[in-house]
Amino acid sequence: LEVIRRNHEEHDVPGTLFVCGRTLVHNVEALEPFVDHALFDIQQHTYSHTLLRDDHWKGGTFLASPPVAIRTEVSQTSRALKRLLGVECIGLRTPHGYYRGLLDSPEMLAVLHECGIEFVSSWARNEQGVNPTPMSVQPFWYESQGFPDLLELPFQGWLDGTWFEEYGIDKGREYADVLRGAVDEIVADDLVYGACFHDWAQI
Repeated sequence: LEVIRRNHEEHDVPGTLFVCGRTLVHNVEALEPFVDHALFDIQQHTYSHTLLRDDHWKGGTFLASPPVAIRTEVSQTSRALKRLLGVECIGLRTPHGYYRGLLDSPEMLAVLHECGIEFVSSWARNEQGVNPTPMSVQPFWYESQGFPDLLELPFQGWLDGTWFEEYGIDKGREYADVLRGAVDEIVADDLVYGACFHDWAQI
C-alpha cells in the first residue's frame, strides 16, 4: 500500500481501493492513510470475496452465493468501513468479474440497492468469458433492470493476474506496455477506462 500510494502521488492519478471486509478488520492501520486522501477512495469487495454470479473459468465453476449471503456480506462490510474508518460505502467491485456484469442478475442488483450501493464494477469479461474485456464496454445505468440510480463501471482490458498467468510472472514490462496501449486507446476514442490491479499480483 505504501508503494501504491507513492506511485499515485508521484503521477497525480486517482484510484479506488476495493477492500474485502475481512482484509479491512486485520489491516485498519494500513488503510487509515487513505481515508480523506485527495487521490483515493475506499469502497468494498464483499466481506469474504464471495461471488454474485456463477463463474465458469477454465473448465471449473466458482459458485455464486445466494442473495441472503450477499446481503450479509455487503452490509457487514459497509458497517465495518463506517465503524473502523468512518467511510460511507457506496461502491462495490465484484469478486471475479462477469460478461455483461449484472445485467442478467436483477435479484443481486436489488440486494446491492437495498444495501446502499450506488455503483458496482462487475463487467470484466468478453463474450468468451475471459480477458481481455473490450474497451467498447463503457459505463451504463441499470435502468432497464429497474435501477436507474445504480451505475455500472466496468473494468476493461487485461486483469493483472490473468495476464501473468497467461504470459508469465516475469512479463511485467510487457504488461506495462499493454496498459500504455490501453491509455492511448481511451484517449484517442474519448472513452472511460477502468483498470484493475491486485496487491498479490503486483509483488
